[in-house]
Amino acid sequence: MKIKNLTDIPLVSVILSCHNSKKEFISELLDGLFNQTYQNWELIICDHDSNVSTKDWFPNDKRIKHLGEYNKDDQWQYLIDNSQGEIIIHHHDDDVSLPHRIETQVKYLTQNPELDACSGGIITFGASNGIKVCWTMKNEELQRQLVFRQHIMIPTLATRRRVKIDLDQTDKVAKVAKDFEWTSRRWDIKQDIIPEILLKYRKHTSSDSSLNTDQIATDHANIVCRNLKARFGIVAPFELGELLNPHIKEFSMTKDIYRKCLEIFNSNKDLIVSFCGEKLYNQKLHQMMAKNIIYKD
Repeated sequence: MKIKNLTDIPLVSVILSCHNSKKEFISELLDGLFNQTYQNWELIICDHDSNVSTKDWFPNDKRIKHLGEYNKDDQWQYLIDNSQGEIIIHHHDDDVSLPHRIETQVKYLTQNPELDACSGGIITFGASNGIKVCWTMKNEELQRQLVFRQHIMIPTLATRRRVKIDLDQTDKVAKVAKDFEWTSRRWDIKQDIIPEILLKYRKHTSSDSSLNTDQIATDHANIVCRNLKARFGIVAPFELGELLNPHIKEFSMTKDIYRKCLEIFNSNKDLIVSFCGEKLYNQKLHQMMAKNIIYKD
């Protein structure tokens, strides 16, 4: 289906979970929605595990529905269940959607009916300004990459209503890097990353990613080990997951563990290549061998 004009685009539900939000951030978020090139949206909100009530921060607009406080861990699915749109825009409470965001994503999903979701790029503001992060990836390549690292910018995610959001399961594997746990587990979601900057992403000096770098690294290793087992039946030591983290260049481990990790990766080359391709396999092997290993006694 080709969208000829804006009236052809279906209702879009923007879902928003607020946690200890700031009123000025919500005001900027609302400006971003009211300035969208397409206005056939609704905004569904809840306060989740928060010390702040945002219920009075939103204008009296028939498109906006605040559900009050909801403290279970399935808040995203709760918001979807209380929405009406066939396409769901996932929004964080401190980011700002660029004016073309909704129109761009709905057009893309309409023109690609085989897809369940799409995401795009971000440009940072706040603690760091003007950094652009935007990959272009079709679903097949994205699924390969997700074995080893996160590429999807979750605040830019748009899904069809049928996609179930089971982020409440992530504590079993990840404490902080829950987005990566979810996206790499949900093989059933067919999705592309489109080459568009869709969102202003607010950077904080006190964000979870800034304050919990050690836990994120632990989460990453656990997720990668889980992915290797789920995808290929490879039982990997935690240290192999560590070595496959592209963001960390130095590790401390025994020579025996390091050799074992390389042996496991090499001995399962055919399995990994059959899904990920030789280029990605070689890239990951090179990354592991290029690490600075500080050997323990």
